[in-house]
Amino acid sequence: MKKSPRGRLMSLVIFAALMGTCGCGGSTNRGQQTSTVQAHALPVFGVAFSPDGKRLATASGDRSVKVWDLEKGEQVFILNQYKGAVWAVAFSPDGKRLASASAGNDSIVKVWDLEKGQEVATLTGHTNGVESLAFGPDGQRLASAGFDKTVRVWDVEKGQEVLTLKGHSDVVTSVAFSPDGKRLASASDDHTVIIWDAEKGQEVLNLEGKRDRVQPGGPPPWQKTARERQP
Repeated sequence: MKKSPRGRLMSLVIFAALMGTCGCGGSTNRGQQTSTVQAHALPVFGVAFSPDGKRLATASGDRSVKVWDLEKGEQVFILNQYKGAVWAVAFSPDGKRLASASAGNDSIVKVWDLEKGQEVATLTGHTNGVESLAFGPDGQRLASAGFDKTVRVWDVEKGQEVLTLKGHSDVVTSVAFSPDGKRLASASDDHTVIIWDAEKGQEVLNLEGKRDRVQPGGPPPWQKTARERQP
């Protein structure tokens, strides 16, 4: 039975992060791959659905971001104005804009107009690669976090940094706004999660996890820190 275009793109999500490709097509024999779609030339580090579920953005070590139409199973845009690997992508709540971030030497965040496929803002301030992005619920603010151990909050319309949050002692791997936009959570390789007042930039709560002993011979691949995963 032949897969639909949507099914092929779902396969892309599953396989892309490991291979830079996706298995697609179908067969009466369970698990048999009959064709391959090349999603990116190098491994894919980030994926994000648009709010309406009709588009998917992928970020890759090949220095590009691609936006896919899931109904047609086709590439809509390729956004490739980066000097290094792109690790993170995030759609705005209205789906009209896409943010992408580099883990390379340029350490920049770009915001794109998805109706025109054009860059509308370049956000500079991080001193090392950026690993995570999150839009606020109003779409006016964007949070970014990465290897410089900081979280930065940006005014997307003005293209300006409005907050720099310092509290982690290692790479910040993830950020997320609360539904009302008043709080921001950040997670780090220092084993902590910090909750911030997203308006004042003040730390509200620090959640510290148990630190495991160092394993002989080093940790297995799935326990590597963000710094060890950096290309």
